[in-house]
Amino acid sequence: MKQADCILTFCGFRVVNANFAINKKFDTVTEGFELEPSFYQSINHIADNRYSLTLSVMINSEKEGKVMPFDANVEIEGVFEIHGGDNPEALLRINATSILFPYLRAALSSLTLMANVSPVILPAFNITKLFEEKANSEI
Repeated sequence: MKQADCILTFCGFRVVNANFAINKKFDTVTEGFELEPSFYQSINHIADNRYSLTLSVMINSEKEGKVMPFDANVEIEGVFEIHGGDNPEALLRINATSILFPYLRAALSSLTLMANVSPVILPAFNITKLFEEKANSEI
């Protein structure tokens, strides 16, 4: 069966973790900042043709000597069913990640908006390419 004959069904998602903390060391009046989020993903085989994909984004208030206005962490988990195909993990790493990323972006924006700071709106970008580059750099 060709990969094109494979069917990926998105069964839904949930926010697993959402944390936010103001960095009291940061002076919002005098200091500027450029956020440098870190992204993570993991895949778990639940049963037969069901898988979960967890995506998370972290913003650390003190990263590599740079001071940020807050710490934030959002983790979401999506459940998918795969019918057919030879490599379900590859399909999940590419397609399922692309499906979940907009939900991760929205969750982070909502969290920062509710914290009464300027909402963080992550730009749309190729998240799968980011994970591919990250995997290649770890080899």
